[in-house]
Amino acid sequence: MHPVLAKKLIMKNGIIILMMLISQVSKGQTLQTVHGIVKDRQEMSWYIVQEKLWKKEIDANKKNPVAWSNYYEAVRAQYLLTGKETSEVKPFVDKLNKITDDLYALLPDSFEANYLMYRNYGDRGAKEYFKYLQRAFEIDPNDQRVYELFITQYEMDRNESGFHDFCVRYFMANELPSGVYNWAYNMISETDQNAILFTGGDLDTYPIWGLQEAKNIRKDVRVINTYLLLDDTYRTKILAEMGIPPFTKNMSDCKTEEERAQNETALFKHILTNQQNIPVYVASNIVFQFQENFGDNLYMTGLTYKYSAEPIDNISLIRRNYEKKYLLDYLNQSFSFHPGDKMIARVNSTYLPAFLKLYFHYRDGEETEKAETLKAYIIEISRRADCYNDVIKLIEK
Repeated sequence: MHPVLAKKLIMKNGIIILMMLISQVSKGQTLQTVHGIVKDRQEMSWYIVQEKLWKKEIDANKKNPVAWSNYYEAVRAQYLLTGKETSEVKPFVDKLNKITDDLYALLPDSFEANYLMYRNYGDRGAKEYFKYLQRAFEIDPNDQRVYELFITQYEMDRNESGFHDFCVRYFMANELPSGVYNWAYNMISETDQNAILFTGGDLDTYPIWGLQEAKNIRKDVRVINTYLLLDDTYRTKILAEMGIPPFTKNMSDCKTEEERAQNETALFKHILTNQQNIPVYVASNIVFQFQENFGDNLYMTGLTYKYSAEPIDNISLIRRNYEKKYLLDYLNQSFSFHPGDKMIARVNSTYLPAFLKLYFHYRDGEETEKAETLKAYIIEISRRADCYNDVIKLIEK
């Protein structure tokens, strides 16, 4: 259930109705592994029920680390789905802290306890908690949950050998479905040589790093995660490596959200307009972060937007990327299976804006065969992304 709907129900009819609805949902649910929302996103009500079910398991056996881990993930998912208002998320933060502390107090030598100590408290690579991540890896080096965290830590430390090692482990562990790597490959393939590519989340960052390190694909491209970029020490290091002058303001000195937002905008401008003539691209799934301040200079080229102070004939770039750069067979048929296949439909939906633009270009230019081939891709993508009706209206219009 969406949190806004839940709040309306509470306001209108009281907490009893909400609990009745959750109770009805829970009757059809059994204990299930709770994955992060990036890999397997469920409705809010599903996480609420799973939280209760896993809490019962803990009450029955407090030394069940698997129960504690799933309990934590169920609460964390609710925290992430709720929003960013401090008043709304604080109860979830408090509960996550308590779960982490209680588990570590009970089972300090378990993988789960050490893993959660780092995951919960080691935000953006806080070094004082790195020992817990290392301990979790010592306990179980084959548990894939630590790989992303090691990758992030070593990226921020600029530890090239550690970063490479865990990117390869991550890729070889089959952590992600192949379709996500296909999408990541196509994204990075359209960038210029030695470009910067801004990314913002797990699915547009780790897969590209995996391809670069494990498959040696487009290692010339500098992938910069905008979330990590806000760390002052990390930012200073990578700007120096690229020959870009240092950014003189520290995010850690910001006193208000408004000041932080202003500094973030200034930072993006500092890199977008760099005097070293380094081409800069923004992944399409995070372009909203840049649209308000830089939208007039961002040109869609496919799965990314290229920054340019001068106008760009971007339809020619979209056409080039579609016809000559992309590997697209996987959109028609996939012969692999992965528990995270649901996420592929979500990431593939980012093809639609560029594909629709190119489709109209083909159609208006009477390139009928190319238009029909592309239309088939558009329809298949929109079906899987649950936006078929909207897309068809655009095409028919």
